[in-house]
Order: sequence, then C-alpha cells, then structure tokens
Amino acid sequence: MAASPWNWTLRIADSATAIPCSSRSPTATSSRPWCSVCRARELKIGYAGIAEELDALGFNKPTHAQLAEAISRVRTRKLPNPALIGNAGSFFKNPLVSTAQGEELRQRHPDLPCWPTADGQLKLSAAWLIESCGFKGLRRGSTGVSEHHALVLVNLGGATGAEIWSLAEEIRDTVHARYEVMLEPEPRIL
Repeated sequence: MAASPWNWTLRIADSATAIPCSSRSPTATSSRPWCSVCRARELKIGYAGIAEELDALGFNKPTHAQLAEAISRVRTRKLPNPALIGNAGSFFKNPLVSTAQGEELRQRHPDLPCWPTADGQLKLSAAWLIESCGFKGLRRGSTGVSEHHALVLVNLGGATGAEIWSLAEEIRDTVHARYEVMLEPEPRIL
C-alpha cells in the first residue's frame, strides 16, 4: 500500500452516538454500528521531495488539494507513465527490520535512509538498497529498472510476467545477499 499524505484516523460509533465525519456525513442512522475514515487536520509533508515541491509551488501552509498537487507533480517526475512504458509503480515494499539490525546497517552504511516505526522497528529505503546494488537504470532484454526510481520495474515492450518476476527475484536475492534484508513485492503476484 502506498504511503498516504494524510494522517488517517478511524472513527467508530453506534447509531446512538454517531459522530458526523469530516469526510462523510451520515444522514441516516441504523441499528448497526458504522465506521468511517476521516482525514485528520495535520498534513504529513516529510516524504522525499514533497516539502521542496510545496516550497517551489509557493504553498507555505498547504491545503489537502495543494498537497495532492505537489505529490502528483513529484510522482509524475519520478515514475514512468504507464501509458508510455509498462510498470506497476513501486515494486518492492520498504522493509522493516529490528532496531538492532537497522543500527548495525547504519554503522556500515551511514547514508542508508531509515525511519522508526510505531512498533519499535526501523523501516529501510528499498530504493536505496536496490540502487546501491547497481540495479537502477538496468536494462535486461525487454525488462529493466527505471532510471528515475529504483523501485520501479519496467516492461520495455514484449516482456513476459516470468521475465519481470525473474528480474525481481534477482534484485531481491542480491539485496538479501549484500544486506541480509529480504525485500517483499508490493503488487500481488498471481
């Protein structure tokens, strides 16, 4: 699942205590509990390139729509247009590791981006791991890795699913051999 620019919260109420929701306002009540997802007021703009794009657009205190515009512009620059070159967007999830493993990796690779998670683990940048193994921009037959973003596997025309999966396995296995971190695919593999 892609990261959301919003801090999502969940509201659950029964019909007797139904709270109007900022994203959906139920007008009818029923005897069944209902649930809705609401956007919290605080926007998260700490993702790579987003704050810089907001500054470039002149949005000092961005609205949700302005944040969405900034994200769209960054994604347009970084990700290949699927109408022009076949891809599934980000192919690998950012891996989670223990704090101890993350700190050990950071000692050996100080420029490895990582972020603490709420459950005490560290999330590593899959893009950094893949790029550091030399895969960014790689072309292999009809498949490859985007030259703009190491997480994006591309079909250069006529590649089979098996060929793309073979490249994904090579990337996963190389990252695992070098860093002892296992990458997981983000799209569902059928």
